[in-house]
Amino acid sequence: MVDTPNPFHSPPKDASERAPTLGPNPHYQRNAIVTLAVIPIVGFFFLLSLWSFIQNPRPEATKYQDRHNLKQIALGLHNYLDTYGKLPPACVTDSDGKPLYSWRVLILPMVGEGALHKQFDLTQAWDSPVNLPLVRQMPDLFRSPNRHIDGATGQTPYQALVDESGSRTLIKHTTARSLATVGDGTSNTAMLIANNQDPVCWTEPNDTDPAKFLRRFRPSEHEGEVAIAYGDGSAQGLGENLRIVLPAAMYANDGKVPQR
Repeated sequence: MVDTPNPFHSPPKDASERAPTLGPNPHYQRNAIVTLAVIPIVGFFFLLSLWSFIQNPRPEATKYQDRHNLKQIALGLHNYLDTYGKLPPACVTDSDGKPLYSWRVLILPMVGEGALHKQFDLTQAWDSPVNLPLVRQMPDLFRSPNRHIDGATGQTPYQALVDESGSRTLIKHTTARSLATVGDGTSNTAMLIANNQDPVCWTEPNDTDPAKFLRRFRPSEHEGEVAIAYGDGSAQGLGENLRIVLPAAMYANDGKVPQR
């Protein structure tokens, strides 16, 4: 039987009519090379931006952290008050009146740092051979989010407001204070400040004189805000209005009430 050609089938093409074999497309190759080159560059800049954010937190985050830390420190001071009946002095002295260490050391057991507190020799000064190495163990509570303050060396901006006479502010210089002697009320009297321009060693008995601070105050040097905590444990961020609020809040018995 003779096969009849199918009219619906095209005859096979000869070699000259067949489609050419597809080889690598130079256009796609170039795109792949560019993509592979761009990915690590984008990744590098992403990591660089992330590192920059970690090292240089936004001012808003810094301000919030300052207020938060001050509130926690104020809570520690109130725990001390509940335990001993009085707020601690800013500076602990020996029997001869020699300065030894800061109130920040005294409140360590009140802020969950009892083990660190036990390592201190409380009969010696903060910079004695026994106590000085403990400076580098500063609790995170005293560590500033401000990148200009070296927490690794024990620097903290969180200080008590202590006047030059040592007796008019809520935290006295060398004597404890009972709240019964705070005539203006704890909610009207400032107790702590985040002094980011003049950090101190956290164990050293060194704090901020509010009158001197006011004379030197420039909002631009504090990223527009200074955080303070009051005797009742509340915290507030102050800008230019610090010049109005702090003079009315810095002393415990001057009869002034700050406009908060």
